[in-house]
Amino acid sequence: MPDKNYKIILLGQIASGFDPQEVKEKLALIFEKSEKKIDKLFKKPKPLVIRKNLTQEIALRYKAGLEGIGVLCEIQNGQTRIAEKVPIAEAVAIPAEEFALVGMEGSFGGTMHGPLRVKGIRISWGAAFVFLIKLALAAVPALIMLGLFFYGISQFLEDIKTFLKAFLPDLG
Repeated sequence: MPDKNYKIILLGQIASGFDPQEVKEKLALIFEKSEKKIDKLFKKPKPLVIRKNLTQEIALRYKAGLEGIGVLCEIQNGQTRIAEKVPIAEAVAIPAEEFALVGMEGSFGGTMHGPLRVKGIRISWGAAFVFLIKLALAAVPALIMLGLFFYGISQFLEDIKTFLKAFLPDLG
């Protein structure tokens, strides 16, 4: 049976090269917490155990996933820190069912355990309406191009019909 003493520790820092606002938004979505609570994690950066009793493989997946969105974290086995770099590409290759940020619930005040479910994207009605308007406007050029394409095809077929009538009067 694999050793299940591994913990994921959130360091409260954002990796360089990542947009802090975007990282916080993604983390808020994953944890289903308000951005205000997520901001608190980064204002006073102190280590926070977010998942424990993991196998090394699962812990590495967590680490890859969190680092993939720009959150610095580390793996700890008992009292020993594991400073293993995980390629970000591995986070992309992990199926959603196996990436276990689906697996935490609770406040940021202490260790989290239990299920967390990422339920989709939260969007206000106003933002959804604006999105649909933009989608409709973006579709207009495509519809115009399709109309021109079919008009061109119909004109081409009409020209072929005229050409054939000129040389083969029996078809008319």
